[in-house]
Amino acid sequence: MSLRIQAAAVAIMLGVCGSASATEVMVGGPSFPGTAGNTGLVFCRIFNFGSVKVHFKQNRIYDSHGDIATLFLNTCTGVAPTKSCAYGAEVASDFAYSCRSLTDDAADSLIGTIEIETSDGTVLSQLPMRAGVVQSR
Repeated sequence: MSLRIQAAAVAIMLGVCGSASATEVMVGGPSFPGTAGNTGLVFCRIFNFGSVKVHFKQNRIYDSHGDIATLFLNTCTGVAPTKSCAYGAEVASDFAYSCRSLTDDAADSLIGTIEIETSDGTVLSQLPMRAGVVQSR
């Protein structure tokens, strides 16, 4: 196959398929509040151990039905090197909760936890968050 035909084939494929972009993500969960009747708070906490600031474009807490919890706290618009941030929502005992933070920056220098606490601060559940990549068009 000639180089000209190969180049045309690549151009057609890009035109038909489009290009995908990647968004970095920090995710954690599902985490459970424990026994029935336990209500409290869920926090997603992120620490930046890298050397550049990471900016977040979306921070969400989902329940086990996929519904988005209303945040009462969100300090995670961006997190500078050696700093941390958190976002949180109230929880009910009948659901599991998961955190998801999206950024266009690299998330490989971030660590975090999802933590469920009682209203007096007793930790009921704590799990690590991990970095990943979401493909989007």
